[in-house]
Amino acid sequence: MNAVLECVRRKAALSIYVQKNSPIGLPSDLDFIDAETGFEPEPDTVQYWSALDREVFSYHGEHKPRMNADIIFLRAAR
Repeated sequence: MNAVLECVRRKAALSIYVQKNSPIGLPSDLDFIDAETGFEPEPDTVQYWSALDREVFSYHGEHKPRMNADIIFLRAAR
């Protein structure tokens, strides 16, 4: 959504990030969240990612949706 808002030169009034956590409470998408801090995964790992995974990683690195969220909603995986 941040990319869309940027294209139309608007800013969200409120931003919510939905974080999926494992059953024991750890973030399930650490690779993507780590992109927000400049983390670069090993190239041999990235080669196995889907196109969607690569896009989500890039999005996190560019827009930092978790860091910039007003609210972080923690969702427990089943």
